[in-house]
Amino acid sequence: MTRITFVSLKAYPLFNPKCNETFGGSEVQVSNYAKELSKKHKVSIIVADFGQKSVEKHGGITIVKSYSLKKTPLNYLKAPLVLEKAIKRTKPEIIICRAKGPEVGLCAAYARIKKIPLIYMIAHDGDARGDFFKGILGKLFKYGIKNADHIIAQNNYQYKTYIKRFKKNNISLLDASYPLTPPPKRKENYALWVGRSDHWKRPDLLIKLAKALPEHKFVMIMPKSDEKIWTRERRKALSTQNIKFIEKVPFAKIQKYFNKARVLVSTSESEGYPNVFVQACIAGTPIVSLKANPNNALEKIGFFCKGEFKTLVKKTRLLLEDDKRWREKSRKAREHAEKKHDIKKNILKLDKIIEKTIIEKEKNNK
Repeated sequence: MTRITFVSLKAYPLFNPKCNETFGGSEVQVSNYAKELSKKHKVSIIVADFGQKSVEKHGGITIVKSYSLKKTPLNYLKAPLVLEKAIKRTKPEIIICRAKGPEVGLCAAYARIKKIPLIYMIAHDGDARGDFFKGILGKLFKYGIKNADHIIAQNNYQYKTYIKRFKKNNISLLDASYPLTPPPKRKENYALWVGRSDHWKRPDLLIKLAKALPEHKFVMIMPKSDEKIWTRERRKALSTQNIKFIEKVPFAKIQKYFNKARVLVSTSESEGYPNVFVQACIAGTPIVSLKANPNNALEKIGFFCKGEFKTLVKKTRLLLEDDKRWREKSRKAREHAEKKHDIKKNILKLDKIIEKTIIEKEKNNK
């Protein structure tokens, strides 16, 4: 049994649904891996201060509170010491970090001092490109990635980009992972869009798509992240007759929307490997994506539109209206989930990576 500590500051709402803070796919992946690893190991997760108790137990996982995410001078000053205290409390044999913030650098510094290994899991393609390395906090993030003992990428682009940028080969490829539920028996004829109100998610294009296909129904689930974008796009969605707008769905209930949807639409500028793609594949729901095409998977599980909005309209209509093409893509989507995204299979790979990284660190420390 290994003491594994994840650092994922925004993951707390996944363990306490009463917490209304927004989380993303990165936190979902941490939650999924932590739950599986806790069946064999002692697992802790360091989260931010959302007003909860210092330490909580959720199933077999220990949740430890660190610093607040409020951007005040005092919080910036306190963060390193508060995070160090939280990590020390878990007595880790290995730290796994999945974020794009200064906490990655702080974790790397702690791991280096304590001579324990650090694994960094890339979430967004921009992590590998260096999009978030600007300023003091960005430099801390870069320091963390450069000094991690092992890197885990979730698509081929991240894998190749990391090696090219950092001139290092300490990297593995691990597909986004979920527990597989049985495929649904019935579908409803609507297109689904799920995403936070971030500018790069392009919720405005979903509304434009719905207006281009007024004869079809759309469901838009958009938790609030950027309040200005959320307010503007929510107003536009509510005034569009064929869009059903939903602000937020508890994570435990979100899969039913994928199960019922006929097609998932992605309008994002870029992604890592979107959790919504995995959730759609589990449900046998084909995907039409404007710009994101991780591992070129869209050629099998749906349609990749190469940034062309007219193609997005055409392919969305095709899957909503052509039963034969839909059945073909639906079957391949489910097969893809079973082959690539089954957490029961992928957790074995992660377990081996953790074990190997610890052994290599111990050798280097001698």
